[in-house]
Amino acid sequence: GYSVREAATPHEALDIVESTRGDFDVVITDIEMPEMDGFELSQRLRADARMAHVPIIAFTSTVNDIFKQRATKAGIDGIILKTDREALLAEITKQLESKREVA
Repeated sequence: GYSVREAATPHEALDIVESTRGDFDVVITDIEMPEMDGFELSQRLRADARMAHVPIIAFTSTVNDIFKQRATKAGIDGIILKTDREALLAEITKQLESKREVA
């Protein structure tokens, strides 16, 4: 039931944001990507005023304290194991509900 905009690379994701009004409710990114990891992508998204308050959820194959700390510093709101689809859906719902409460 979600309208999804997909980007094949982090650079493509940045181009999409740059070429649109930035009307996104949530961003989901992988942490482990070539060219630019999800931490850097998140930092770059946060630098764009249109994306400053859009929840960012990151997929990773490893969740540990170091990744959680880096995620927080990068502006990532939730970090989910790649294999846990139910957790992803729960995190999307949580972030969207939190966003509605603020609005």
